[in-house]
Amino acid sequence: MGKKIIVIDDEVKLTANIKIFLELHGYSVTVANSGQEGIQKAKADKPDLMIIDIIMPGMDGTSTAEALKENASTSTVPIIFLSGLLSGQGEEQTGTGDYRLAKPFDMNKLLELIKRIIG
Repeated sequence: MGKKIIVIDDEVKLTANIKIFLELHGYSVTVANSGQEGIQKAKADKPDLMIIDIIMPGMDGTSTAEALKENASTSTVPIIFLSGLLSGQGEEQTGTGDYRLAKPFDMNKLLELIKRIIG
C-alpha cells in the first residue's frame, strides 16, 4: 500500500466509503469514528495525511486537530477538514496551511486534493 491516510469522522458509512475509494487508488487508510480514537490511531500509525470531520459529537474536529498539532509525531501532518457548514462545493486552504472541503463532496474532488497535498 501507498501513503497512509487517517479518516476521522463519526459517519460510519462515509468513512467506509472513503476508505474503500482511497484504497482502490493505492492509499493505506485507517478509520476512526471519534476524535479520541483518531488521536490514538494517528499517534500509532504516523499518517501522511489526516481527513477530519469538523462536526462530531464529543470531541469535535477542531479540538481533535489542535491535539494532533500539539503532538510531536503528528504536528506537521497536513489536514483536510470536512464540513457540511461550508458554503459552496469547493475546497479552500485555511490560514494554517490545512484544507477544508465542503460536504457533500465528490470523491474524485477529494482524491484530486489528496494528490496535490501528498502525491
